[in-house]
Amino acid sequence: MRKTLLALSLALAPLLAHAAPAVDHPWVRPIPPAQKISAAFMVLKNPDAKADALISASTPAAQTVELHATIADGNVMRMRQQDKIPLPARGQTELKPGGYHLMLINLKQPLKAGDKVPLTLKFQSGSIIELEAPVEDRTGMPMGHEHHH
Repeated sequence: MRKTLLALSLALAPLLAHAAPAVDHPWVRPIPPAQKISAAFMVLKNPDAKADALISASTPAAQTVELHATIADGNVMRMRQQDKIPLPARGQTELKPGGYHLMLINLKQPLKAGDKVPLTLKFQSGSIIELEAPVEDRTGMPMGHEHHH
């Protein structure tokens, strides 16, 4: 009986194991000294066969981090807070200007190009990713890669 249980648990282990999400190309928009809000962007990748979702984020650099999506409301683009950002099975979700992004609210100090912002991301699966996102000025990028709040 014990050998059967061991063999069964070894056979099921790969099915029960969860492949943790990964993050590519994180960056945060710089802000002038008078501004207290910025945004963080990145590509979230899910190697797992099961869908996941980003459910929260935090940073010591800001009082609050909210999950947001930019949504077309007629001819106006509006930001809406989200409960989660979906991450499809064996897929990816890009957080980018004009789409999903993390709003960093009530920043404790100005962010300038070259700074690094520590971020903690929490996923529905229980995975937690800690990373440092560089502050990058991408205002010269083509349309679709930049929007103002």
